[in-house]
Amino acid sequence: PKMTGQVFNRGIKDLGEKLGWTELIRFRKDINEFVMMPFYDMLCSSVGRHTFATRALLNGTPHNIIMGWCGWSNSSMIFYYSEKIKVQSTDWMSKIK
Repeated sequence: PKMTGQVFNRGIKDLGEKLGWTELIRFRKDINEFVMMPFYDMLCSSVGRHTFATRALLNGTPHNIIMGWCGWSNSSMIFYYSEKIKVQSTDWMSKIK
């Protein structure tokens, strides 16, 4: 049977808590409101997907491959993360032999 996203995400949070990932993280709750919460409360499938995409970019995986793996149908997210980590096309030119 399929697992709902809510059940999956609750399981990830529970696992993070059991692993002791309790360091406090500053989280923006609203435009002018921040709260401190344990790291395991931040865990979810979306965070995992975006962390994976960022690391794949840093390891030189082509954009179209990452988009397929993450289920993104357009390039807006991949460009967002590329800009966040400053992956530039000139970096690719240095890899051409």
